Amino acid sequence: MADVDRLDPPMKPARIAALGVAAILAGAGAWAFLRTEPAAPSNAATGTSGPAEGTWSPTGDPHRGASGNAGGNSQRPGATSVAPPPQALPSALPDVGTPVKPGQEVSVVVPWGQGQPTSFRYDIEDLNLVKYEATDYVDAIDTNWRVVLSVVDGDGKGAARIRLVVESLRVRAFGPTGVPYDEDSRSLDADKMDPGVQRVVLPAVSIVGQPLEFRIDSGGNVTDVDGADIWRERYLAEVQRIEKRAVNDAPDAWTRESIVRTWSEYLFPRIGGGTLAGGAQRPWTRSQRVGGGWGLVWSGRVEVARDDADAFRVEFVGTPLAEQIGGTPTDDADAQIAKIYAHGSDRAFVAAYRFGRSPAALIEAQIDTDFRFVSSRKTGGAPGAPAYTPEWTQRKRRVIVRRTGL
Repeated sequence: MADVDRLDPPMKPARIAALGVAAILAGAGAWAFLRTEPAAPSNAATGTSGPAEGTWSPTGDPHRGASGNAGGNSQRPGATSVAPPPQALPSALPDVGTPVKPGQEVSVVVPWGQGQPTSFRYDIEDLNLVKYEATDYVDAIDTNWRVVLSVVDGDGKGAARIRLVVESLRVRAFGPTGVPYDEDSRSLDADKMDPGVQRVVLPAVSIVGQPLEFRIDSGGNVTDVDGADIWRERYLAEVQRIEKRAVNDAPDAWTRESIVRTWSEYLFPRIGGGTLAGGAQRPWTRSQRVGGGWGLVWSGRVEVARDDADAFRVEFVGTPLAEQIGGTPTDDADAQIAKIYAHGSDRAFVAAYRFGRSPAALIEAQIDTDFRFVSSRKTGGAPGAPAYTPEWTQRKRRVIVRRTGL
């Protein structure tokens, strides 16, 4: 399957801190922060709505963890705290442009290289919220990228080579002791970081300033990326320095596949090129590895929504489905996953991308997910009669991409 992601299964709190944020930075999308202690099934209705606007206010205190939540974000006595990650999704982008009429043919080719300038700066905010239904406890991670994109070569028909450089990276999340932190690559002080936070942040920022070069075909698909090996080497070298041991691999380290997946979602969605008529749909799918041989398959449609002389907007909508995809467990926690379940509306995934034609580049994008997720894992039992415990969560994510000039 194309675009295979990984969702780290429930794990110990210390490992959550070390890998949860980094998994998102390495392209795991909305998956983060799974607690160790089992949770009873919720009595809530199984239905779910599409992405909502405004503040999502959990019943429990999102900064401390609900009563009995041993893995929650309780403040360490005497600790100096910073503001926690936001608990409200960022404001939605305005819906601009001329609506496409039914049957109207619209070119959905991004003519890279057409017009000036050919270099652009983007600010990207990626906020993930995970609510545990047994306790109403919420975990959050807010990742902010500032990147520069430069068209190295474009034929004006969609095919291109595009260089990307990360200028800065900021992460707001909760550390292994439950204390919120706010670390920015522009003002790091590693000596003052909790060791668990060091393990998350320092490898992540090691790629700042190191360029990647994406190769894109006429259909808008990323076919290859140069520089992926250097990103991975830098990441693993920093992990080795922090952990003071030889490191040949890490589950949160960048790979060529995770780089393509992450930046395709942010900046280079697979539209398919050519023309698309108003009211017509193109199918799309995306598979995410979950654990224990299970995957989460997103399936839906692509439509053209707005069209003007200088810009067009396409929208992706989809719903999740659990599916067995096989594969070898990456660790003991992965092997414990027995079954997963995902439930969402037909708009559990909604993404909109507005592209300019001259200059040719992404103008802005918004990605929303909102769905219910259950992972059932082995928690003991007698020989021949294993016991399984489900953990019920509600997951929300919003990504905002804005072109801010250069």
